[in-house]
Amino acid sequence: MGKDISELFGQVVEHRRKQRGLSIHQLAREVDLSPSYVLRLEQGERKAPSLKVAFDLAYFLSISLNELKAFVNAKYEEPKQVGLEELLLFKDNVQFCGMSLDSEMRSKTLDLLKLIVTSMNQERMNEYELKEIKESVEDLRSCAKKALKI
Repeated sequence: MGKDISELFGQVVEHRRKQRGLSIHQLAREVDLSPSYVLRLEQGERKAPSLKVAFDLAYFLSISLNELKAFVNAKYEEPKQVGLEELLLFKDNVQFCGMSLDSEMRSKTLDLLKLIVTSMNQERMNEYELKEIKESVEDLRSCAKKALKI
């Protein structure tokens, strides 16, 4: 029987954590998880993490989207309802306005959507949040221009 998602992901997390010289407690504190959760995840005793936890760990440990996708694809089964995160991360044939989105564009689109959704929970955005959204839009725009060779 092959390894499941949690065991594969846990092995990558443990390897990257050790590469950075971090203890389980330090990593847990950085990504706002309990040390026991991180330990169980690394040991494959924890079920596959939520997308938020996986993204937070991947971001902090510099695990690329392609790496994350590679070991998750081994066991990923498409759910009946597909979340936008899953669509942008796990589907290769995503199009928007007639344009195919490569992995970089899908990642930048997801980043922009996260910023927008996060800011929607507030009554008013501060200047820093507006600046982040503008920068994210510019990143996405330049990525689209590069893809279209404009």
